[in-house]
Amino acid sequence: MFSGKVKKRRAASTGDLDSVAADTNHRPQSSNLRRPKTTDDLTSTTLDLNFALKRRDTDRDNDTDRTATPSSAEQSSSDSQSLRASRLRSIQDDQVAIDGAEIEQAIGKTKRRSSAVLRDIQNRNLALIKREPAKPSINTTKLKNPNVRREAEKLAGRVDKFRGGILQLVALGGDRALARVNLEAELQKIIDLADANGDVQMLKDFSDATSFKGKLSPFEPTTESGRSLVRMLQLFKAVAGDGSYNTVRTNIGRLKTDASDLRQMARDTNLLQGSENAQFLDHTQYVDVSRLLRTADSTTARQIKEITREWYLEQASLMKAYRDLNGKDAAVQKKLALTMLQGFGKVAPLGPQKAEELGAQVSPVLNEQALYYRSGKLIFNPLLNTVQQAYCSAMGLDENAAHLIDNSTFREVLAREYGMEGVNTKITSQADFSKALQDLFSNAQRGGLLTNNVVLDITDLFHQEATQPKEINKMNDDLEKAFFAEVAKFLATHPDMDKKVFASIMERLQIGAMTRYKGVDVLLTPYFLIRTPRDSDTPLQKELLQAVRDNVGLRSLSGEFFDSIQHSMSHSGYLLDPIQARKAWLEVEDPSTVLKKRGLQLTELATSDKPTPKVFSSFKDFTKHKTFQQFETLANTVNAPPYLKTLPTATVNLLRGLAAYNLDKGGIDKAMQDQELDEVLQTSYYRMLNAMASAVDSQAFLKTSANRPTSTQISEAYINFLNQVEVIQQQIATLLSLVEPYSTDAFGDSIRARLTNPSDPIIPTNLDKPGVQLKPSAMHCLASILSSVEALKKSNELNVCVVKDHYYESAGAVTASGTYSVSKFDGDTVRGSDGISTVPLDPSTIQGKKPLDLYVCDFHHNISLGRNHYQIENLQHHVDELYRNNLVADKFTVAIDCTIDFVNSKDVQAFLEHNKDRIASGKLNVVLFRSAQKFDMLGMDNYYGGFTVNINSHKAFADFNQRMETPEDQLKGTSLQGLSHIGVHASQDTDEYRKAIMDNTKRFYNALTPGMVWSPGTTSVMQVAKTDDPNAVFLDIKFPGNTDAEDAFVDKLKEFATQEKLPLTGRASFGFATSNLNQIRGEKIRLTPGLEGSEIQDRYIAFFNAVYQRANDAAARGTQQGLQGDALKQFIAGEIKNMPLKSI
Repeated sequence: MFSGKVKKRRAASTGDLDSVAADTNHRPQSSNLRRPKTTDDLTSTTLDLNFALKRRDTDRDNDTDRTATPSSAEQSSSDSQSLRASRLRSIQDDQVAIDGAEIEQAIGKTKRRSSAVLRDIQNRNLALIKREPAKPSINTTKLKNPNVRREAEKLAGRVDKFRGGILQLVALGGDRALARVNLEAELQKIIDLADANGDVQMLKDFSDATSFKGKLSPFEPTTESGRSLVRMLQLFKAVAGDGSYNTVRTNIGRLKTDASDLRQMARDTNLLQGSENAQFLDHTQYVDVSRLLRTADSTTARQIKEITREWYLEQASLMKAYRDLNGKDAAVQKKLALTMLQGFGKVAPLGPQKAEELGAQVSPVLNEQALYYRSGKLIFNPLLNTVQQAYCSAMGLDENAAHLIDNSTFREVLAREYGMEGVNTKITSQADFSKALQDLFSNAQRGGLLTNNVVLDITDLFHQEATQPKEINKMNDDLEKAFFAEVAKFLATHPDMDKKVFASIMERLQIGAMTRYKGVDVLLTPYFLIRTPRDSDTPLQKELLQAVRDNVGLRSLSGEFFDSIQHSMSHSGYLLDPIQARKAWLEVEDPSTVLKKRGLQLTELATSDKPTPKVFSSFKDFTKHKTFQQFETLANTVNAPPYLKTLPTATVNLLRGLAAYNLDKGGIDKAMQDQELDEVLQTSYYRMLNAMASAVDSQAFLKTSANRPTSTQISEAYINFLNQVEVIQQQIATLLSLVEPYSTDAFGDSIRARLTNPSDPIIPTNLDKPGVQLKPSAMHCLASILSSVEALKKSNELNVCVVKDHYYESAGAVTASGTYSVSKFDGDTVRGSDGISTVPLDPSTIQGKKPLDLYVCDFHHNISLGRNHYQIENLQHHVDELYRNNLVADKFTVAIDCTIDFVNSKDVQAFLEHNKDRIASGKLNVVLFRSAQKFDMLGMDNYYGGFTVNINSHKAFADFNQRMETPEDQLKGTSLQGLSHIGVHASQDTDEYRKAIMDNTKRFYNALTPGMVWSPGTTSVMQVAKTDDPNAVFLDIKFPGNTDAEDAFVDKLKEFATQEKLPLTGRASFGFATSNLNQIRGEKIRLTPGLEGSEIQDRYIAFFNAVYQRANDAAARGTQQGLQGDALKQFIAGEIKNMPLKSI
C-alpha cells in the first residue's frame, strides 16, 4: 500500500490515458506512458477512479473561516477521517490528493482488464509520492482596504478546499481547459476587484457561496470531492464573463449561499448533467478564454482573437434569434443576418495588426488595413470582390461582365462620362443602334477618332427582349452581327475608308444594360467585340477582330474597360455601400455559408440553452440605472479630455432617443418583442450596461491612481474607453437595424429644423423651404447635383467651374465628364496680400465655356498637394465676381462642399444672407453637400452616407429639386436608420465633435516650433503647411524633394507611437476619434489629430519638434561635410531613421 498523488487531465473525448499524467514541470524523465489498447479499458479505469473520488473523506469540511458546529456522530466521523488525512497531500494548480489505498483498490479492479493501464497508473503515482504541498500564492499584502484584506486572508487559507474540484471536473468529463486553470489567479481576480471597489460584502458573499457552514447531518453526508466540485463550479460562475467588477459582482450575487442548497449540490452525482452546469463539460466547445462563447454546430472550437470577441458575442446573440425564427419570419431573419455580418464593420478598417497593437475591438469579416472602401480596383476591395463573384456566379455571367450598382440612375453618369458629341448613346431600338453607329463612323471619317470609351446604353432594348441577366450574351452576339453589318454598309458608300479606323472604334466601343437581380441593380457589360475570330465569321469580321486582338490583347481590353466602369462608379459614389453589399451577399448565400467561407466559426452564448434573464423591463428603466447616469456624468469630469467632453453626451443622447421611440405603443421593447427578439434586446441591455461600467472604470483608474498616471496608462484608458463606446454604438446600430424606426423624411426634417431655427437661422427665413436628401456618400451627392443641373438645363452639356484645390475626388468627378466644359477659379487671385481684402476677378482666367451652369467650391479645403498655405475661400466674393462679369447662366447653381465645416456654419449663414435676393428671385440655387462618413457619425465609421441641402426658389428650380428627390436615388437600409437617428437626436453633438477635433488641431499646430511652419522662402527640411483656417482638422507635412526623409519620418512616428502606446492609426480617411496618419508618398503626409487629451498629444508634439531639430541639424552637418544632392538627402533621412526615441 502506498500513498501518492495523481493528476488526471482529459485530453480527448476518447479518453487517451496518455493525458493522465503529472504536470510536465514535475514529470520524471524515466516515465514511460503507454496508450491503453482499448477504449473499454480506459472507460472502466475512469469509472473506478471516479468511484474512489466519490467515496473519500465523507462528511469532513475544515473551512477555517466558517467553522461549523458538528453533532457528536459527525465529530466522531471527522476524528476517524483525520487519521487518514495525514496520508493525503495537496498538489499545486490542478493536482488533487487521492487516498493511496483507494487508488490501489481502483487499480486492483482493473488488473483483469489491462496490465498496460496498471503500469501507466503506477508509474504516474510513484512519480508523485512524497511531494510536499505548494503554498498558496494569493497576495494579500498589497490590498488597500483593511476589511477586504481580512476577508481575503481567510479565503486564501482555504485554497486547498477548491483544488479537489478541478480533478473531479476533469474526471467527470470536464473541459480540458479546466485542467490548466490557475486557481489562485482566479481567486486573486475576485479579491482585487473587491479591494479596488471597497466591496468587502462581495468577498463575504463569495465565501458564503463556497463554504459549507451550519450544523452537519449524519443522515445526509457529503464528500470532500463533492464539496470541492461545488466550490469550483461556484468559482467559475463567479468569474464568467468579461471579468469586469459589475459582471463579477452580479455573478456572485446570483450564487447559492444557503448551506442546505450547497450540500444538496455536493451530494448530486449528476451535478454536471443539468443545463445550468452543462457548460463545464467537454461537449461544449469554447472559443474564448472567458468561456462566454462556444461553437453552435458542435464543431471543434478554435480560439478566437481577443480583438474579435465583441463581434463574436454579437454574432452569437443574433444568430440564435435567427435559428429560433426558422420557418417563422424570413424577413426578420434577413435583418438579423445582415446586422450580424455588418457588426463592427468599417468603411476604413483598422486592420488586425493595428487592432492587436491597440487592443481595439474589430470585425473579423474582411478587416483589411489601409483599405478605403471605394478606393482602388475591385480586386483591392475584398468585400465587393467577394460579392461580385457570388452574384456573377448566381447570374451565370463572367465576373468582368457585370457591375453591382447602387441604383439605376447611374445611367446618367454613363451618358456624361462615356458619351460623344453628336452621338445619341441611349439606345431604345435597333434603329437607334444603327443610327448611333453610322454617326460614330461618320465622325471617324472626318477625323473624330475615339480617344475615350463610349458606352451605348441598351437598357431599354434589352428589356424588350430579355428577362434574365444571362440573356445579355445572346443580345451581345446579335448586336455584334448588327455592328459588322453597319460596317459593311458604311464601307459600301465609303470605299476609301481605312478599315483600321473601325478596329480603333471597336477598341473603344462598348454596350451596357441596366437590370435588376435579387433586389440589386446590375449593369451588364458583356464582351462586346472583344473575342477571337470564329470559323463562322465573315472575312471582314475576322480581319477586324484579329486587328483588335493584335493591337491591345483581348484580356487587357476587357480588364481595362471593367476597371474604367468601376472607377466611374467609385468617384460618382455608385458602388454598393458596405452595408448594401453585405445585404446583396446574403441574397445569394446563406449566412452560415458566408461565415464558413471566411473561416469564421458559428458561435452561441454559453448560456444559450436557458432563457435570457430580464435585464430591464423597458428602455426607460435602462436609462435610469445608476451606471447609465455615471456614464452620462463623465462629461462633467474636471479637466475632462476632449473625448470625455463629447462622446458620453452624444452616446447618451442617442440612447435616450431610442427610449423615446413610440412610447405610446410600447416603445423599442414592444417592437422587439413583436419580432420575437426580446432576448436580443435583453442581451443588448446587458452589454451596453457592462460597457458603460467598464468605460466609467477606465476613467476612475486615472482619478484614483496613487501616482500621476503616465501617458501610456492614459492612452490605454483612452483606448479602453473608445472600445466601450464602440460596443454601445454597435448595440444602437443593431437595434436600429432590427426595429427600423425612421422614415425617409426623418433626417431631412431634423436638419431642416436646425438650419431654420428662428433663434439663429442659418437659412434666411424669407426663402422657400430647403430640400434635404440623404445619399450613399458625398461623391454620390455631387453626382446627383450634376444630374439635377442637367435635368434643369435639359442637357448633359454643362459649363462647370471648380475652385482651385477643391477636394481631388470631387474635382475628378467633374473633369471625368466628357460632355462638360470645365474651368478653374483660383481663389488666391482674388484675395488681397493681407489674406483678407479682395481684388477683382480677371474674367479671362475662367477659360471654359460660358455662361456657367455650376460652380463647385468649398470654404475650407481638404488636403491639397500643391498648397503650402491654407486659407478660407471667400465664396461671397467669388460669386459676386462671376455675376459682375456676366459669367453665369440665368439659373446658376453653387455647390458647396461642407465636409470640413459645421452643420450650423457661420460661413454658410453669411453666404446665404448675402445672396438671399438672388435665391428668392430664382436666379441662384445653393446646394450644400457633405460626407457623413466620420464627423457626422461621431467618428464611428459604422454607417455610410452623405447629405445635401438645396436652397432655391421651388418654382424656378422645380426640375432640379425633382431630380434630387428621385426615390431610388436616396440612402437606404441601416445607414438611413443610423444617420437619421443621429440627425434627430445628436446633430448638435456632431458639431461639438467637429469643434473638439478642430480645437485639438489648433492646439497641436500652435505648439510646433515656429520654424517648422511654412513661410515664403523657407529652407527647412521638414515643413508643416501654414494655415489661417480656424476649421483646420489636419496637419499637412512634407519633406520637399526628399521621399527618403518622408518615409523615415513616417516609420519613426509609427515606432514612437508603438513604444509609447499612443493610439495612432493609419486608416484611409480622417475625422476619427484617434489621431490618424496618411501618407501620399512623394507628396504629403496628413496627420489628423483625434480627441486625445493633452498628455497624449504632447507626446506627438514632442516627437514633431525633435524630428524637426534633428533633420535641420543633419542638413547643416551634411552640408559642412560637403554633401549635396541625393547624398545629402540620404544623410538626412538616415539621421531621422537612427534618431533615439528615449530622449524625447
